[in-house]
Amino acid sequence: MEQRAKAAASIGLLAYTGEPNAGTYASEYIQDLYDILLLPDISAKVKILVLQGLAGICYINYNNQNKAKDLNLTDAVLACLEDDKVSSSDKPEGILVKSWTCYFLTVMCYNNIPYIKILHEKGGEMLENKLELLASLDWSSWPCNYAELLSSLLGFQKSQNTSNT
Repeated sequence: MEQRAKAAASIGLLAYTGEPNAGTYASEYIQDLYDILLLPDISAKVKILVLQGLAGICYINYNNQNKAKDLNLTDAVLACLEDDKVSSSDKPEGILVKSWTCYFLTVMCYNNIPYIKILHEKGGEMLENKLELLASLDWSSWPCNYAELLSSLLGFQKSQNTSNT
């Protein structure tokens, strides 16, 4: 399973760095990656590799984002955030899965209002609370705090600021 996940991450990287046709060819693997995420008891490493692959395949590719949306990939990805605990004392690989989940969801939300609406419908308050907890963790090894960015894209921070005044 890990070899398939490594291949998925490589396909995502090729889609991300390649020409537009690379994304078209990579879209053929979205279903396979979705199927892997649905498997019970997959390791954190496999989840991370799959999320990396999906992020690369869907990055700035509206057609691939729509294909992922049509497969109801949102449910499988949100499940990666649903662990009860989120704290800096969690296992590093568990936090890394959640970090890559935030990155992938951020990729899916850029210039994709229908996907933002889906996340509001399916994630709701659970997603808002998880993002708030994740945003408080150390993101220093990442280009930015993707939990905070995703929360902002979804308008969660705006509603918090409004309620404080």
